[in-house]
Amino acid sequence: MACAEWVPGYTKSDLLAAGRRPFPGWPDSVLAQAPQLPFEHELYRVWNVPDRTPFQRVATVSKVPTLIVSGTFDAKTGARWGPYTGRTLARSTAVRIPGVGHFVVPQSPCA
Repeated sequence: MACAEWVPGYTKSDLLAAGRRPFPGWPDSVLAQAPQLPFEHELYRVWNVPDRTPFQRVATVSKVPTLIVSGTFDAKTGARWGPYTGRTLARSTAVRIPGVGHFVVPQSPCA
């Protein structure tokens, strides 16, 4: 289940508290939603998806050559996560593509 990975280990109240910090005047109905994924908690409940938090937080360790491509305008996973992702990948290279969002390859001829 892909949805088990979107908001691992976070309850609706966790998301609400996180949303209130930068946007204290916004309504709870907006702040309680996972960014760009307002339906995830309902899917977990309906599909009885188990909590995958322990598995999601285990870093992959590998010596396989890996290219990590991030867009500097990625509002979903942010370009700063590229080097972090590669910290346990011995032969990784993190590249930031300026001015593009989450779907780097289709958005950038350079990528």
